Amino acid sequence: MLNPAKIMYLFRFILLGFLSLVTLNIQSLTGQSRHPLTDSLLEVVANTQEDSIRAKILMQLIWNNITYDPKWALSKTEDLRIMGITNGDTYIIAKSDHYAGIIHRFLGHYDFAITDLQKSLHYFDSIGARHIVENILYHLGVAYSLKGDYRQAMTIYYDQLEIAQRSQDSTAMGLSYNSIGILHKNLQQYTLAKEMYHKSIDMLKSINNQGDLSMTYSNLAAVQLLSSNIDSALKYNRLAIQIEKGINRQSGLAWSYVQRADIYGDMGQSDSTLFYLKRAMSINKTIGNREGIMQSSVSLGRHYNRTGKFGKALDILKEAQSIGYNSSQWSIRRDLLYEMQKSFEGLELYKRAYYYKNQWLAIRDSIGNIENSRMLNELNIKYQTALKDKALIESKISLDKKTNQRNVLSLFVLLSLISIVFLWYRQKLTRLLSSKTEELQRQRILELEQTQKLTNISSMIEGQEAERRRIAKDLHDGLGGLLVNVKTQLVQIQNQIDHLENQNIYRQANAMIDKACDEVRRISHNMIPGILRVEGLEGAVEELIAQLETIHHIKVESTIEIDRSKLTEASSHMIYRILQEAFNNIIRHSQASQVIFQMLDYDEYLYLLIEDNGIGFESDQPMDGLGLMSIRSRVDFLNGDIDIATTTSGISISINIPFTQSDNS
Repeated sequence: MLNPAKIMYLFRFILLGFLSLVTLNIQSLTGQSRHPLTDSLLEVVANTQEDSIRAKILMQLIWNNITYDPKWALSKTEDLRIMGITNGDTYIIAKSDHYAGIIHRFLGHYDFAITDLQKSLHYFDSIGARHIVENILYHLGVAYSLKGDYRQAMTIYYDQLEIAQRSQDSTAMGLSYNSIGILHKNLQQYTLAKEMYHKSIDMLKSINNQGDLSMTYSNLAAVQLLSSNIDSALKYNRLAIQIEKGINRQSGLAWSYVQRADIYGDMGQSDSTLFYLKRAMSINKTIGNREGIMQSSVSLGRHYNRTGKFGKALDILKEAQSIGYNSSQWSIRRDLLYEMQKSFEGLELYKRAYYYKNQWLAIRDSIGNIENSRMLNELNIKYQTALKDKALIESKISLDKKTNQRNVLSLFVLLSLISIVFLWYRQKLTRLLSSKTEELQRQRILELEQTQKLTNISSMIEGQEAERRRIAKDLHDGLGGLLVNVKTQLVQIQNQIDHLENQNIYRQANAMIDKACDEVRRISHNMIPGILRVEGLEGAVEELIAQLETIHHIKVESTIEIDRSKLTEASSHMIYRILQEAFNNIIRHSQASQVIFQMLDYDEYLYLLIEDNGIGFESDQPMDGLGLMSIRSRVDFLNGDIDIATTTSGISISINIPFTQSDNS
């Protein structure tokens, strides 16, 4: 027969279970509090046709609401998945799995979380998305840890830590240290846990990661409480609450309130404990955080057990059990079974207490704390060994770096010397090039002056030749005709005046007229030699040689071998004038009796040689006579070269005239 206390307990249990179900149903109908930007982002999604933009906004919506309204965020991951499947976008599909895994982890659905996270890990690892892989590994490790698979969790955490250290990712390193600390805390290795938490805090503070820093503060407060360091536990809990209020993260704030209640419970402050537990329960129910509800319920049951209110404690614990603890994390399930055992013992229901004690022992032993401790110690030893190896490697790298720095310094000095030599040589070369440039400019100026001079000479010679032609024409047409008429009249006078036949005056006048006619003919011929037009240069030169021999009795040894087709009329005329001037100089000044003359065709050049056995002139005597100047100017005009050698026993003139230059002239 049941006693009244047991009957009252059963009635309160049934009533409380009914009320809890009603409360949960009402919350599911009324909706949850979401991120402040949710409505505006939903409006953008509704008004956007571009799927890529809609997908990005939807991903932002999910991420914003993971801790605000995880159930609503989970529904949106399905919308994101459908969008990815429709567009054949594997990235969007993998991202929906990533977010779904995180949300399932928050909701305590650890098997679903592990499945979704592993699917997304396979894709993002294949494309080398390092930051996303680090985040997936973190949540995957947390899921295994909360499920109680410490071995797998620890392996994943160390994998994540190694990746983060290679990439110098402070956030990922901070999260890895925090997760490893949680495992050590659950296995009551508090010193190692504190060490890991402090490493996590240092990393997260360096980058001002407030959200993850608050979580680490809470974990450090928990391990300080388990180590009976109440003041330290309260200090870190206050820091966590301060951050959670600042970032308005309700799930984190609720967890910090539960932790504050546990601290006050150990301090014996019953009212403060109950106050913070109720606040935590209210927040968890508002945001639909099942894991938080169970944690709050277990802590509330622990409080009532401590205060001797076993029936009330059991009601709360039964309410938590009705939510479905099989999907919750191992530590909460363990604590739930332990507190239910305590409640039944307090109510003297020893059979039920024995049942739950066995359940508690089974779940505690199923984790294999000894094996986990051994495994964690092995992993720590490996990790510490790796750190030592890394330190040795870093030391070697530092030594190599110093050696390299010395080598670099030596190389720098060598390069500096080479640069100085190069700059000196370059400056010297620049000066040399500048000097060469100036020299080239001077030569160019001289060439231009020479060209101008040749142009002036050409103009002068052409003017002279034109004047010669005019004078020759005037002498021939004017004076020559007049003299012929005078000659005719004198002949007529001779016929009429016979008595004057023997007079000397007539004969002298007639001889003078004949001489004048010869002189006019000679001058006209010199100015425009007709034989040059008729016989060419060879014939004209041979006539000059004949005049030297017959008139002036100078013996000439001549050699003439040229190709007349290579010479133009202008160049032939110019060469004739050169030879005419040279022969006139011999007649006037040399007192020579013998001349050697050569005019030869050497491929591209016409070669002229004039030598006499005359008196010559002294070598220091300037050769600036008008005859020689005329010869030089004509040779320059034809772009030729002239060489004059003289002694007291004669003079030698050698001239080279290019045929092509002659044609150009």
